[in-house]
Parts: sequence; C-alpha cells; structure tokens
Amino acid sequence: MSDVPQELVDLVLDHLHNDRPALLSASLVCRSWYASTRHHLYRRVVFFIGLTIPPFEEQTIRSFERIALLQQILQEKPELAKYIREVVITGANAHRCSGWRQIEPVVTAILARLNRVSTLELRDVHWDHLAPKCQMAMVSIFRNFCLNKVEFYNVSGSLSDIFSLISFAKTLKSLRTSFTPANHILTDVQNYPGPDEVVKCPPGQISLQFLEIGSTSKFLGWVMWLLDPYCPIAITELRHLRLTHVTDVPLCGQLLRAVGRHLQVLELWAPTSREPKRVGDDISMSWMPAVQVFTIKGLMFTQAVCSIPCLVDIFTVTVPHDLEELHFLIDTDNSRRNSLNWDSWTTLDDLLCSGMYDSLRIVDIVLCFNQFSTKTMDVMQFQRTMPRLYERGILSISIG
Repeated sequence: MSDVPQELVDLVLDHLHNDRPALLSASLVCRSWYASTRHHLYRRVVFFIGLTIPPFEEQTIRSFERIALLQQILQEKPELAKYIREVVITGANAHRCSGWRQIEPVVTAILARLNRVSTLELRDVHWDHLAPKCQMAMVSIFRNFCLNKVEFYNVSGSLSDIFSLISFAKTLKSLRTSFTPANHILTDVQNYPGPDEVVKCPPGQISLQFLEIGSTSKFLGWVMWLLDPYCPIAITELRHLRLTHVTDVPLCGQLLRAVGRHLQVLELWAPTSREPKRVGDDISMSWMPAVQVFTIKGLMFTQAVCSIPCLVDIFTVTVPHDLEELHFLIDTDNSRRNSLNWDSWTTLDDLLCSGMYDSLRIVDIVLCFNQFSTKTMDVMQFQRTMPRLYERGILSISIG
C-alpha cells in the first residue's frame, strides 16, 4: 500500500468514522492505516455502568468487561489516551447500581489518563456518591484546555458543586443541563446555594456560545447563578440560548435582558400543563436586535392569560429588527383554557408586516391537537387571521 498517498488513505478512513467493523478491518492492513484509524477507534468512550442490581444484566456485564479491557490497553499503550476526545458516563450512582463501587476504581484510573477530552456527557451521575479520587479525576477533565462541550442529564448533587465544576472549564463553548425532578429535590429557592456556597471566580472567564437550561426544578438556581456578578460565564457572549419548561417569566426576562445584544438564536419552551409560578411582561425583542431565529413553544407565550405577556408585547419594537425565522409550536385542545386568542394573532400579523421585520423569511406554526375534528378549521383560521404573512408566502402552518 506504499504507492497510495497517505492523504488519500486518511480521506477514505475519515468516511468510515461511524463504521467500527470497517475501521477494525482497516487497522489490520498496515502500520500507516492503523495509525490513521486510531483517531476514530478511540475517539468516543462510553462508560455504561447500568442501573440494575445483582444479578446484573448481560449488557452491563459486557460493559464492565470492556471498561476493564480499556484500562489494560491504556496501561500497555498510554499514548492512546490522547485519541480519546469524547467521554460519556452513564449510571454512576451507587444507590441505583451496586456494581458501580466495583468498577469505580477502574473508571477513575482511566479518567486520570485523559488530557484531551473535548466533550463530556454525564448521565444519571450522583456526584456526592463518587469517591474523592473519582471526583478529582473528573475535575482534571474539566480543567483540560481541550474541553469545549459539557452535557448534564439528571446529575444529582448540590448546585454549588456543579457550578464549581463548570468554573474549571475555561475553554467551555457549549453547556447543556437537564435535571429530572425527584421527590428529594426541594423548591427552587431552597436549591440555590447561599452566598457562602457560591464559588467566587473572576467574572467572564468562560465565553460560552451555546447554553441550554432544560426541564429542571433547579431552573431558578441556574438563572440566579448566571446573573450573579461572580459567575465565570460571560453571558453577554452567548449566541444560542435554549430555555425549556420556563415557569418564571420575570426571571426569564432578567436573563434575556442580561444576555444582551449578541444573541442570534433563542428558544423558549413553556409547559402547557400548568400555569407559571410568576407572570409579567418582562420579555421583549427590542432587547435582542441580533436574534435571527426565534422558537416559541407553549401557550404561555402565545396569549395573555393571567397577565402573561402575549405575542403583541414580545414583538413590539421601535427600531427595525434582523429576525429571519420565527417558529411556533403550540399545544391546543380548543378548550376554554387552551384556546387561541385570534385577535392577538391578527395584531401580530400587522406587527410583522409593519416594516420592522423586513428580513423575516419564514413564519412556521406547528399545531398539536387533542381533538381531530378541529384541525382543518384552525389551519384555515390561521390563514384568514394572518392574511398579510400568507400573501407574502412566508407563512407555513402544519400539524404536529
């Protein structure tokens, strides 16, 4: 194979990055091919601990065997650790998986060798139940200057510990967090660390580009930390913000006002099954003139209920806006509580065609119904209610 330029070999192998059997076969061809396949074979490591109790499921047993094998490989060839760029840890919870204590020392030894991790994903991890050595190994990954993406899913532990971890990641660009509410979780205010618990860091050290605060009972704690003057995240540098299960409109408005004028993509998802805890008119597009894509999900933002800001309040601006795409995802069952306020949509049609949103290219409305008989009627009603957008050919209405 010496006659084939290595650049062409690398290009072909790059197309096989998701085909592990093919990569394994290619790695046996010759030394140069093996060197090229290592970037893909060792790039992503998944520590699947499992959530079962003895007897362990077969999948969990195989996972333990693979973890032990990886540790053996890294002991024999420590140079392979630099190829591991993505790490996923699932089920590191001693309460839900008694096997975690058996495999934790091995996982800790592997994590301690990794110094070029760019993506870290933690799922169902109980931070307080990790051994101190394992915690320090994870801290070393957060201190790694290659780390730019972190995802938390149902990570138990105090907010102060989680905030401390994030403060170590100076090169972080993307952060996603989603917590599953549990019975032991207290209210939002009780979950927020006190003044002595908040990690004091030089502000603005982390230039985050993407932030998602997902479905969590700790939403208030996260927002309060982001607004804290000692928060290391420079929220004014955010380009993409996604807030799901928003229940506190004024607090959400405070965050949007603080994010400033550089935000380009905004997603607000509100629960439709219950009323928000607090209401207000604290959201306005005038604070975010650079937003090009705006997604709104839930009736909380699409009609005035209990003084909740309706679309008219949100989209009223005094200077031209650069908005290009507007997406609505609406759950409605045509009941009195979840019915659509057609007058507000007519006013919105006038606002979007008033000359302030000339850059608008698409208005996409997705309707989710509980009653099949009214679907066609409401689609036609939208076309009649928003005639100016419909005539411009930028109004799209679909049924989800």
